Amino acid sequence: MRLRHPVTDDTSDDRLAHSPDDRMYMLGGMSDTASNRITFERDSQYRITGVSHTDGIRLKLTYHASGYLKAIHRTDNGIQTLATYEQDARGRLTEADARLDYHLFYEYDAADRIIRWSDNDQTWSRFTYDAQGRCVTVTGAEGYYNTTLDYGDGCTTVTDGKGIHRYYYDPDGNILREAAPDGSTTTYEWDEFHHLLARHSPAGRVEKFEYAAAHGQLSRYTAADGAEWQYRYDERGLPVSLVSPQGEETRLAYTAQGLLSGIFRQDERRLGIEYDHHNRPETLTDVMGREHHTEYSGHDLPVKMRGPGGQSVRLQWQQHHKLSGLERTGTGAEGFSYDRHGNLLAWTDGNGVVWTMEYGPFDLPVARTDGEGHRWQYRYDKDTLQLTEVINPQGESYRYILDNCGRVTEERDWGGVVWRYRYDADGLCTARVNGLEETILYSRDAAGRPAEVITPEGKTQYAYDKSGRLTGIFSPDGTSQRTGYDERGRMNVTTQGRRAIEYHHPDEHTVIRCILPPEDERDRHPGESLLKTTYRYNAAGELTEVILPGDETLTFSRDEAGREVLRHSNRGFACEQGWNAAGQPVSQRAGLFPAEATWGGLLPSLVREYRYDSAGNVSGVTSREDYGRETRREYRLDRNGQVTAVTASGTGLGYGEGDESYGYDSCGYLKAQSAGWHRISEETDQYAGGHRLKQAGNTQYDYDAAGRMVSRTRHRDGYRPETERFRWDSRDQLTGYCSAQGEQWEYRHDASGRRTEKRCDRKKIRITYLWDGDSIAEIREYRDDKLYSVRHRCLTALS
Repeated sequence: MRLRHPVTDDTSDDRLAHSPDDRMYMLGGMSDTASNRITFERDSQYRITGVSHTDGIRLKLTYHASGYLKAIHRTDNGIQTLATYEQDARGRLTEADARLDYHLFYEYDAADRIIRWSDNDQTWSRFTYDAQGRCVTVTGAEGYYNTTLDYGDGCTTVTDGKGIHRYYYDPDGNILREAAPDGSTTTYEWDEFHHLLARHSPAGRVEKFEYAAAHGQLSRYTAADGAEWQYRYDERGLPVSLVSPQGEETRLAYTAQGLLSGIFRQDERRLGIEYDHHNRPETLTDVMGREHHTEYSGHDLPVKMRGPGGQSVRLQWQQHHKLSGLERTGTGAEGFSYDRHGNLLAWTDGNGVVWTMEYGPFDLPVARTDGEGHRWQYRYDKDTLQLTEVINPQGESYRYILDNCGRVTEERDWGGVVWRYRYDADGLCTARVNGLEETILYSRDAAGRPAEVITPEGKTQYAYDKSGRLTGIFSPDGTSQRTGYDERGRMNVTTQGRRAIEYHHPDEHTVIRCILPPEDERDRHPGESLLKTTYRYNAAGELTEVILPGDETLTFSRDEAGREVLRHSNRGFACEQGWNAAGQPVSQRAGLFPAEATWGGLLPSLVREYRYDSAGNVSGVTSREDYGRETRREYRLDRNGQVTAVTASGTGLGYGEGDESYGYDSCGYLKAQSAGWHRISEETDQYAGGHRLKQAGNTQYDYDAAGRMVSRTRHRDGYRPETERFRWDSRDQLTGYCSAQGEQWEYRHDASGRRTEKRCDRKKIRITYLWDGDSIAEIREYRDDKLYSVRHRCLTALS
């Protein structure tokens, strides 16, 4: 028999089994367009007794004497029970034990309706019904999910602790309108095949959906701002192309069985996938040809994974298919244990330290005990199950207050500092108020992106192109940031005030960055020209070469796993790195590498070696310099992985250097430290509420109502207190600093939060910063209004 798709008219083969008298026809098998087939076996009573798949999986079904399903077993690799079932005398399901997932119990009323289900532990729900058999109340364990339902003509009303939710339906059951407790309404449009055509948000933003006639699958998605994503499918209905609003296409390839085999961008395979005879992913190959292999057990569970650099991970599984053990190359074995509901109860790290979890109703984690035995607690909203409170081991709380739509309206930190939030009808934040009542207002465009931000310091505006890319930011001080893109969507210019950086892309794997000197200084410094740096990358986007101004070259070599093993310049500098099988650096050598030397001929000026414990934490570092100077440091950690002691030895120790020790409180904050041979800095730290450092040794700290440090005072015998003061803006950016000697520094930031200038009028010093993304590209220092120095950072592309 062939089943025909109602939209596409496509067919699939289904095999029917029939009874001896040819009066009954039952499904005997089914297959898809990729020739994957499921076959059903039946007994003389026409019950399904076996299910097999072309991948090799075989299931056996057994029945009680009453004729009801008893168990499902997997039999293709031994016998494994997947689920068991129990029924009462009336044939109603009373117990379902899905060994790999859940174990639930059911109770019924006289009308055979479920009135309660539970896990025989902390989780349960109870139901009541009206005369028409419709559920009208739901009661959950400890007050979770308490709900009432009311049914009208084409409308269902749901009332919970947050308020009233209304859902309006058409005759086919499609939701036409959804009204939230705050009165906001979302509407939906559907076609005759029940495909969603449009979604209208409460604020009027509209998303549109189009579907392919061939298979009825999504072919075009249009966001509220008009940006479009396009999707294309093959004759089997599998997605083969995705085109972004910027016009970038991602192509997908498949095996004959319909399994994903490759991902391509710009005609280059970014990922290849090969499968074993059971159609399990066996080998993943990246764009550089590096292979990741996975081996499986007879139950299709991964038991070993190997990377291209020799890294391997071994996994062990318990009978319910939960991960029970994990061992990485070069580290100790980790262990995992679970409760009877499948929740993780304990994790044992490679050092044998145990972390535990506790759970409440509906399997919500309610407490965590760390390796040192300190207990953290968690609280949740009864209706949405959102996190509302975290209680630390000292009893302090971090709280979230939600509105009737589940949005955070108030956030209170450990020390009682409060932030408040307001939202528009779509749930997008429109205002943020800090503890000083400083308010930031946000207005948004049709896509929900920030269009205007108003702070006590002024108004900032944002501009975007048709593809949704940020093109301009206009700050209240009159400065602006602008970004341009080429036809491929790559950034080709960025301006910050009167400064500009240009980016050229001569090929797919090369970026040339040109920093232009300030426009107003070109006449005063005619010798200063643009600063050009060339970055070359391999197909995986890993840096392979940097050509610095003056044609100085820095080349990067990598091992088979893509890890940097050598960087060297044409002037002879080299830095060599070694890695262990776990992917951790174990050695570094930096020094001269003469051009006539062969590999291994590095003349080191500095060697550093790293050691690790069984959990992968750094346990020791040895440094060697020229002339035989050596320093060895060993680290002792507590059961939470925090350093408690450093033992230093060797001929390379400087004056005052020596052993160090550290102590922590139950929340992990530093409370005591000592350092040096003569214990020159032994201190005991004191904290105010919320673990804000109040006093460290003879230094005292003070904070404002927004939780920011506003002064730091040092007390010394025989001297007056020395106080430093700090000033902040509404975005928590440092804007001013006054030293104990009265020296004033002023700081400026752009709208992206990056520092652009700092100045001290007393010293007549001004320092400006030019940024390449989130990394500094150039620092210019002026003294007495004259350019004093220019420092460039040409390796920002490394980040």
